[in-house]
Amino acid sequence: MKHPYTDLISVIIPVYNSADTLRRCIDSVLAQTYKNLEIIIVYKESDDESWDILKSIKDSRIKIIKQIDNLGPGRARNMGMDCATGTWIGFVEADDTIDADFYEKLFNAANVNNCDIALGQIKQGNWLKKSAIYSTYHDKLSILKNGAAFDKLFKSQLIKTYHIRFMEGVRWEDNLFIFRALYYGKLITVPDTYYSYETFGWTPEYANKLKQDVLPACDAVWTFIKSAQMTTRTKNLAKRKIVESIAKPFITDKYIYRGLMKMFGNPLFLWVMHYKKILKQKKDKK
Repeated sequence: MKHPYTDLISVIIPVYNSADTLRRCIDSVLAQTYKNLEIIIVYKESDDESWDILKSIKDSRIKIIKQIDNLGPGRARNMGMDCATGTWIGFVEADDTIDADFYEKLFNAANVNNCDIALGQIKQGNWLKKSAIYSTYHDKLSILKNGAAFDKLFKSQLIKTYHIRFMEGVRWEDNLFIFRALYYGKLITVPDTYYSYETFGWTPEYANKLKQDVLPACDAVWTFIKSAQMTTRTKNLAKRKIVESIAKPFITDKYIYRGLMKMFGNPLFLWVMHYKKILKQKKDKK
């Protein structure tokens, strides 16, 4: 095994109107016990003090690049990957924090076991029970709880070899990246270190944007699944995981529901999810 600090890890952080949480986020990355990091901050011009905060943080490992388009965090992460020089790549959101040993434990697990992807624990989820290695796509999809990139560490060579990119201009941008990365890469779970995902609820405007992008995001992932070599059983599991990772919050919306039915060919699990949520909503109103 290499010395634990031999490989450079590139940590990519998109920043846009993040002043309230930005400093604690960056501080948690700077405090990593794994010291050999390059921290690539992709900054989009903001209406708050985000830029002033970035300028005030002095650390030679920080690199700042500017995003001038409006293609969202998917574009920001792609820009970060294009600039990254690390052997490994991680992603952190500007309103989140990570445990001090997060990247050290993910790197050590992946490095010792010759894996391409290490999956950590989301503090609010608390669902990983043990460390295990997964090689088949069906097994990797089986443990997938979300389509996010932030709780994982990726070997950069995997990303470059298969040209794995984030969707640009839409939300749910992580999902195509994750479904493709899992298809090509060997995965290990690391249950004893945590990513703290902070969610503050959705404004009506943001929820509407998320809803508009559900079907395009699902379609992009499903197009990849249909083109890949896998069993019918695994493709059926992928359908379920696509819906759970992207469409589930909007499954009772008629436009979304009908679009998914058309996309997937009227699967029974969609019908069950749809009506279970409707019944729950009625119960909550009572």
